[in-house]
Amino acid sequence: MAIFDLIPLSTIQLHEQVASDFIRDLGKTVTLHYPAIRITCPNCYGGYTYNGTGPNPFPQGQPCSICGGTNNIAQAPESEDITCMVYMNPKDFIQYQDLTMQLQDGLMQIRGKMSDLIKVQRCNSCTVVAGIEGIQTMVWQKLGEAIPYGVRLQSEFLQTWKRKP
Repeated sequence: MAIFDLIPLSTIQLHEQVASDFIRDLGKTVTLHYPAIRITCPNCYGGYTYNGTGPNPFPQGQPCSICGGTNNIAQAPESEDITCMVYMNPKDFIQYQDLTMQLQDGLMQIRGKMSDLIKVQRCNSCTVVAGIEGIQTMVWQKLGEAIPYGVRLQSEFLQTWKRKP
């Protein structure tokens, strides 16, 4: 029997609620950046044949004026803000059993709500405003996988990031 099994569920739920309020009230805004998605060109078939319904007709055999003959176009990358606890000093990192990396400068750790985990898993980088707001923005890329975090319910996650050069 683990020590946490002796703690009543109502006490653990209260702890989880306080931890969630702590993130909401004291957390920082982290902007997640998602990779661009390539979609099929709405103007042509195969890049060189006008499909008859697209916005820009072009002569048969010429490259499509929208996709340049590639038959796909990139949508603008999306971004989204989440609120997390941000730890930029490795001495402040939450230690966990699988933390085997050598802690060094240029690393950041976030602690967030489990409801935001899927967003973090989808993104390829994030930005956090550091220092004077609007003056210095740091760009980060994920280092390893996120891990669940919490007493028993594990309603939070930890993700470590490294600074992009």
